[in-house]
This record gives sequence, C-alpha cells and structure tokens, in this order.
Amino acid sequence: MAKKIGAAFLLLALILIGAGVWYYGYHAKTPQYSLGLIQKSVENRDTVTFRQHVDLDSILSRSVDDIIAFAGKDPTAPALESELGQSIFVALKPAIVNGLKIGILEAVEQGKNPVAPGQRGTLTADPGEIARRAGLRDITFREVTATREQGDEALAGVKISEPDIGDYVLNLRMKRLEDKTWKITEIMNLKEYLIDLDKARKEAQRQYLENTRPILEKYDAEFNAIATASPIASVENITRRIENRRALAAELQKVAIPPAAREIASLREELLNATVDYLTGIRQNFSGDNSLETMQRARESRTRATALENDLQRLEESIQPKS
Repeated sequence: MAKKIGAAFLLLALILIGAGVWYYGYHAKTPQYSLGLIQKSVENRDTVTFRQHVDLDSILSRSVDDIIAFAGKDPTAPALESELGQSIFVALKPAIVNGLKIGILEAVEQGKNPVAPGQRGTLTADPGEIARRAGLRDITFREVTATREQGDEALAGVKISEPDIGDYVLNLRMKRLEDKTWKITEIMNLKEYLIDLDKARKEAQRQYLENTRPILEKYDAEFNAIATASPIASVENITRRIENRRALAAELQKVAIPPAAREIASLREELLNATVDYLTGIRQNFSGDNSLETMQRARESRTRATALENDLQRLEESIQPKS
C-alpha cells in the first residue's frame, strides 16, 4: 500500500510540473494561455509565477484525499492493512501536503524532474527507483483538449498518454485571478485516473506473468532435476545449475516487458543474479577455495536471494485477483 501511495504522489508531482504541451496562440486572458504560463515558469525555474497559477495548497489537499481513498480501495490488500494504512496517512496528511509542496517547489526552482533517476528528496525516499519500476517516466502530455468558462471558474481538459492505459484526459478546475489570468485549483478526476491506471497496469502485469510462465516452469523443472541429481555436491552439478539460471535469464530477456511489469522483471533479474552469485561461491569452495571472504560472499548472496524471492512472491500474489 505504501508503495502504491508513493507512486501516486510521484504521479501527482509529475502532472503538476511535467513537460506539458501548452499553446501560446491564445488570448492572454484565456485558461489555455495561463497553462502556457505554468509551463514557461517551470522552464524558467520561476516559482513565483508557478505559485501564482498553481494553487498547490488546494490541489495537494484534495489530491492527497483522492490518493488515500484510491489506496484504501486496493482489493489485493488485507482489510486491516488497508484501514490501518488509511488512518496513518490521514493523520499524516498535513505533513504529507507540506512535504509535497516543498518538494514540488524545489523541483521547479532547481529544474529537476521529480522522477529523475538517482534523485533522493522530499517527495519520497527514492523517487527515481519508484518511477523506474512503476513506469512513470513513460507518461507524456499531448494537448489541451477543451476549456469551458463559467464566470470566474473554468474547466480544462489535458490529454496525457501512458503506455498501459493509452490516452486519458485529466480535468482541471481553474479560478480566475484579479489580473484576469487563471490558476489551477483542482485535478478533478485524479482518483478515477488512478483507479483506471491501476486496473490497466494490473492487467498488463497479469499478461506478462502469463507470457513468462511456460519459460519459468521449463527452466525451474530442469533446475530442480539437476539439484536433486547425484552427486549433488560436485563442481559439475553446481555448474549445470549456474548455466540453467543464466539460460533462464537470457530467455526472459526475449519477452517484451510492459512498463507496468518492470518491477517484476527487475526483481526476477536481481534474484537470478543473486542465485548465480551464491552458486558461484559454493562452486569456488568445492574447487578448493576455502577462504572466509568467499564463504561470506556466498552467504550474503543466499540471504539476498531469499529476500528477493519473498518480495517477488508477495508482488505476484498482489497482482492476481482474489478468489
């Protein structure tokens, strides 16, 4: 649940300061023109103009409510975990809103992408890693689809594209300012978008699991047969197991990986590498290398492989619909 909320927060930050496709061929008092001012403020690292046309307090407060509600509807999470997680995040809402606000303004001021690789900042412990595994970097902004003014309020549609869900229109609520320009006050359908996106990604993940299942079954069956063959404790036996894991990794790389399934593929790759590292250490030991360093490295690799296997199992179970 925490991972899902972290990804949703990053998505929100990306929407607010992402590279939108705005147009300047509009009258200076139209909502479209003000959207262009927001883009320009991000390009120029101009937080004053950005804050003038993006009501962060209003947007973030409403969006955090939507994100918490979205995460609480996770059908794969145990009921107690969902309720507990929601209550924790509700209690922390003021701090979350303030942290997001600071992080977004810092990103604008410093000209940083909130989902840039290797960046650690206010938004979350490791936004680059979450973005990589969740496929957030693949979101692109297409166009302003339509606007409708009603007095001092306006609604604007912004089309974005995401590989697993395709084109999607986010509806923005805007408010007219005293100088007749406009400010974004709400992303009206953020929760609906998160729900639809989650559904589309779950389907893409299930399809990836289905596509790779025959490969895993084949190589795992061979691996188990080798592991139980006599003699088990031999250099030849261990070498065959190493070759099996490397061959499995090579076969998995041939399968197309949708953005939503990158975390699964990444965990599998890390697990196979850790298993090979462990077996390599054991083979060195059976070849006469009895050094403490070799054995310590093998033990660490085995511990890492066990942890990765548990993480992968939990992730795959969370993707499958409850019976």
